[in-house]
Amino acid sequence: MPYFDHETRQFNHTHQQNSAVIPPKHGGHMPKYLSFALTALLSVNAFAQTERQNAEFESENTVAKLACYYQQDYVTAEKIWQKWAEQGNPRAKSNLGYLYLRGCTSPYNPKGRPELNYIKAIPLLEEAAQAGIIQAQYLLGDYLSGDGHPEKERLRGMKFLEQSAEQGHELAQNQLAYLYLTLGNQNHDKYYYWTRKAAEQGNADSQRRLAIGLDEGKYLKRDCKQAEGWIRRAAEQNDGETYKLLVHWYQNGSACFKKMRRKQPNGNKK
Repeated sequence: MPYFDHETRQFNHTHQQNSAVIPPKHGGHMPKYLSFALTALLSVNAFAQTERQNAEFESENTVAKLACYYQQDYVTAEKIWQKWAEQGNPRAKSNLGYLYLRGCTSPYNPKGRPELNYIKAIPLLEEAAQAGIIQAQYLLGDYLSGDGHPEKERLRGMKFLEQSAEQGHELAQNQLAYLYLTLGNQNHDKYYYWTRKAAEQGNADSQRRLAIGLDEGKYLKRDCKQAEGWIRRAAEQNDGETYKLLVHWYQNGSACFKKMRRKQPNGNKK
C-alpha cells in the first residue's frame, strides 16, 4: 500500500502489514485538547438544535392557542399539541391535558368545547406536573382535590397544588388555602398564609377571606384598617361575593364596622 514517507519525502510501497498505522505516543487515547474541542462542538450543536426546536414549538403553540381560544378550532389545537406531546414536550402535554380536562374555554370562547376526556387528561397532566410545569400542577391538583374524590386522592391533589403554589401560582394558592380549612385537620396558620399570598397577587376571593379573618380577629390579630383595605381591593374587582359581604356588614355590622360607626358622631350605635 502506498504511503508518503516524510523522511525521504517520496512515495514508498510496502506490504499492508508494514504500512499499518503506528499508534500515537500518548497510548491511543485522543489528546485532551481534541476531546475538549469535540465535546464543545457537540454541545454547541445540541444547544442550537434545542433552540430551533424551542422556537418551532413557540410558533406552533401560539397557533394552537389562537385556534383553540379564538377560532374554536379544536382539531388544529389538538393536532399541534398532540404532535409535540408525543415528542415529550411537557408544555404541550400540559396544554393538551387542559384541552381534554376543560376544553378551550376562555372569555373569548364561552360556548362549545371539544369532547372532554379525563382518562386522557390525567396522565398527560401528571407527566407535565412531574416535569415542573406549574399550570399542570395546578390543574391536576385542582381536579384531584375536588369534591367527590376519595380523601386519599384529594390529599394527593393538595401536594400538586402546593408545588404550584410555592412557585407563585395565584389560583393554586387560593385553592390550597381553602383546602387547609376544609379538608382533614384544619390548619388555620397555613390557611391564612396561602390566603395572604394569593390576596397579594390580586385574587379577589382571597382578599375577601383575608378581610373576614382580620375583621373577626379569631385566628388573626384583628386589624380593621387592613380589613377595610382588603375588602375594598376585592370590591374594586367587581367581585359579587364581596358585594354581598359588604351589604351584610353594613346591615348587620361586624367587629370592625361597629367600631367604625362608634367613631362617627352621627353613626348608628348598636
